Amino acid sequence: MRILVALLVLILLAAGPVMSQERFWVEAAGVAPMSKDMTATRRLALAEALLVASMAGGTEVRGYTQMDKARIVADRYAMRPTGQVLRHEIIQEGRNGSYYQVKVKALVGPLDPKFCD
Repeated sequence: MRILVALLVLILLAAGPVMSQERFWVEAAGVAPMSKDMTATRRLALAEALLVASMAGGTEVRGYTQMDKARIVADRYAMRPTGQVLRHEIIQEGRNGSYYQVKVKALVGPLDPKFCD
């Protein structure tokens, strides 16, 4: 799991800063493992695709190190999108081996400050 998250962070950093006040269209994909409940599987894949699309508008990464008696116990991090999906459409979906994949085309814009906590 750590490798997957580290890879995602590297991809986002390599993409360079995309953050602007403009809206733009992006294509993103999400996957979910197949299960008996196809509705839940599809929703999970769609949620991941929308999260990836919103991260194309920028991502805030924060890291924390948990220590106990001068020893590092754990490294924790949090990733939060700074963009938001304003509109989306599913352009492709279906089974891909043991996973369900959804591809979306999304209009991404800056995150509205009134929705931030």
